Amino acid sequence: MTMKTTAASHSRSSITRRELLSYAWLLGLATLTAGMVRAGVRAARAMPRRGEYGGVFYMGPLAEAPTPGSEPINQPAGRFWLHNPGDGLVSLHKSCTHLDCLCGWDDQNRQFICPCHGSRFAEDGAVLSGPAARALDRFVVQYADAAGEIVAETDPQTGAALPVPGAAPTDDSAASEEASDAQEAAEAPLPDTVVLVDTGRLIPGAPAA
Repeated sequence: MTMKTTAASHSRSSITRRELLSYAWLLGLATLTAGMVRAGVRAARAMPRRGEYGGVFYMGPLAEAPTPGSEPINQPAGRFWLHNPGDGLVSLHKSCTHLDCLCGWDDQNRQFICPCHGSRFAEDGAVLSGPAARALDRFVVQYADAAGEIVAETDPQTGAALPVPGAAPTDDSAASEEASDAQEAAEAPLPDTVVLVDTGRLIPGAPAA
C-alpha cells in the first residue's frame, strides 16, 4: 500500500514539474513578446511624422513656390526657410552654424541674420559675415507628381538649388554645367507638381570662403 502511494505521488510530482516547465516557457515567451511590442511602440513614437521636424513637409503646389526676388517662406515647425535665391528652390535650416540660434530674414537687405551674435548669410545661405564659419545647412527639396511619386529632388551630395521647371535662368550661373544637370533632373510637368521638404535629410553648409 505504501509503495503504491509513493509511486502515485511521484507520478503527480513529475507531471507538476513538466507543467511548471511549460508555464515557465510560456511566461518567458510572453515576456519577450511584450518587450518587443514595447520597443516597437517606442520606435514608432520616436519616428517623426509628416509635418513634424525630422519628417517631410508639404509646401504646396510648385506654381506657388517662391520666385526670385520674393520673400522666403517661413516654416517654424520645420525650422527652415523655403527660398529661391535665383537658380531654384533651396530649403535653408534656420539654425545659425555658429551656435544654433534661429536666424531671421531681413527683407530690406535680403539677408538671413542671426539675432544672437550677428552672423549674416546671403540668400543662398552663404556666409557674408561671422562669427559663423560655414553656410547655413540645407534640407532636401523634392518635387512630387499628382500620384505622390518623387520626380526630382535636391542632390544630397552638392546641395545645389533645385531648378524650377520652365523657369527662365536669372543669371549666367544658371548656364553652368551643374545647373544644366540639375535642370535636366528637374524636368517634371509644372501642373499638379507639389513641393516637399525632407527635414530628415540635412546637407551641411559649405565652409566660408
